[in-house]
Amino acid sequence: MSFFDRQGIPESLLRRQEEQKDVRVDSQQEAEEQVGSDGEDDTSQPSIDDDDFEADIVALRKFCFISVETDRATFEMHTLVQLATRKWLEANKQLERWKQQFVGNLYAEFPTGAYENWAACQALFAHAKSAVGHQPEADACVEEWATVLYRAACP
Repeated sequence: MSFFDRQGIPESLLRRQEEQKDVRVDSQQEAEEQVGSDGEDDTSQPSIDDDDFEADIVALRKFCFISVETDRATFEMHTLVQLATRKWLEANKQLERWKQQFVGNLYAEFPTGAYENWAACQALFAHAKSAVGHQPEADACVEEWATVLYRAACP
């Protein structure tokens, strides 16, 4: 949350995880190959634990680090809390990891500039604008970062 724009952070951006994209594709391929003789799937799909996510949200709210907007699907985080969190991540040598996660999540959610996507682009634009100041170091992630900025700049 500390890398996104401070307001209107959609839950979908927080729940999506970059590594799950790759795991999901691999799991689907393995599932197709490992279908049991009875026709049932022998593999289990990775999923985000809703209870853990909700517990994390409750803890952040109790300490007033975040607030939940009235639609209950978007969050806000005070700018000072964002800055303190990024400084803590930097001091603990985790800043780049979470910056890459932020870029990956935004890349996965930010649509192309096609007319039918304008509403989604508008809702996520502030977060893409925030990404300008958070260029990752890894080359693969820089490509995703540049793609997000390109999509945000397209009419």
